[in-house]
Amino acid sequence: ASMTQLVLHGSVYLEADELNELVDIAINKVLVNAAASKSPPNGEDVSWVDEKDENLTAKGWAIKLLVNRARILPEDDKSENVDSIFTFLSKLVTSKGQISSKSPAPAFHVSRQRLLAAQSLLKLCREKRFNARVTPRMFNELSLMVQDEVLQVRAGVVKKIVKYLSQGKLPNRFYTPLFLLAFEPDTSLKTETASWLRSRCNRMRSANDKELVMELMLPRLLSLLAHHPDFEATHTGLEEMTQILIFYLTIVVNERNVSLLFYLAQRLKSVRDALIPTTPTTSASPPTSTTTAASTPSGDNIYILSDLAQAIIRRWEEHHSWNMQTYPHKINLPAGTMTWCP
Repeated sequence: ASMTQLVLHGSVYLEADELNELVDIAINKVLVNAAASKSPPNGEDVSWVDEKDENLTAKGWAIKLLVNRARILPEDDKSENVDSIFTFLSKLVTSKGQISSKSPAPAFHVSRQRLLAAQSLLKLCREKRFNARVTPRMFNELSLMVQDEVLQVRAGVVKKIVKYLSQGKLPNRFYTPLFLLAFEPDTSLKTETASWLRSRCNRMRSANDKELVMELMLPRLLSLLAHHPDFEATHTGLEEMTQILIFYLTIVVNERNVSLLFYLAQRLKSVRDALIPTTPTTSASPPTSTTTAASTPSGDNIYILSDLAQAIIRRWEEHHSWNMQTYPHKINLPAGTMTWCP
C-alpha cells in the first residue's frame, strides 16, 4: 500500500530504475507468486469470498501500483511502460483472472483479480490518452465482464461503469455493455441499471433535444453482438440476440427517434466489420439474399444483425401504430468498429 502511494505521489523523487523495481516487485513478487495462491477458507472451492486474505489484499495493491505507474507517465511518454501495463491488465481479463498457467490461483482469487483488472482499465479510460489504447477488440472483451459468471464481478464492473459515466469521466461508448444485462439473473442489478439508463436518456433529451448518445449506441451494440461468443446464426441464437435488442429498445426507442434507429441499423449494410481481416474467404460487402446461415462467415454477422434489428424496429413501429418516416439526415457511424465497403 505504501509503495502504491509512493509511485503516485512521490515518483518525482525516484529514478526510472527505482520505479521499474517497484513494478517488478508488484508483478513478480506478488502477482505471479505461487506461494500466494493459497486454498480458499475451509478448503472449499468457492468463486468468491467477501473477506480478503492477506495475499489477495496484496495482489489488489499490486494492481493499483501498476495503474498508478501508468497514470504518472507524461502524455508524450514513448516508452513501453504503458503498453506492458495495458497488456497485463487485458490478459487478466481475457484469461478470466489467471496470471500464470504454471501456478493457477484458486477460484476466489481469480474472480477478484479479473474484477480488479476490469475496474483498473475503466479507471485508466477516464483519461483520453488511455482510452485511445483500448482497441475495439479489447473493448469487447472488457464489455463481456458485465456477463461474468460471478455476480460480484458483474455487479462490480457495472457499478464502476455507472459511477464513471454519471460523473462524465468515461467516453460514451461505455454505455454499450450495460445493454448486455438483458439476461442478467439478478433482478435487482438488472432493474437498477435499466432505471438508471432510462434516467440518463431522459436527462440527455431534456438538456439537448439533438443529443444522440443513446441512439448511436445501436451500431456499437450490434458490433459488440457480432463478436459475442454466444452469437449463432440459428433460430435459437438469434432469439438471444433479439432479447438484447428488445432490452435496448425498451430503454431508448420512442416515436421521435424510431426513424433514426431504423436508419442506423440499415446503414450497417453498407459497411464492413473492421474487426474481421479481409481475406479471400471473408465478405467485404453485404451478403446476397441467397446467403444461408450455415455458409455465412463471421464477417457477415454484422449484416445478419442489421437485418434482425430492422425487422424488430419495424415490428415495434407497427405494434405502437407509429408512422415511421425516412430519416432525412446523414450520420456517421462510430469509428473503429466498422469501415466502408469498397
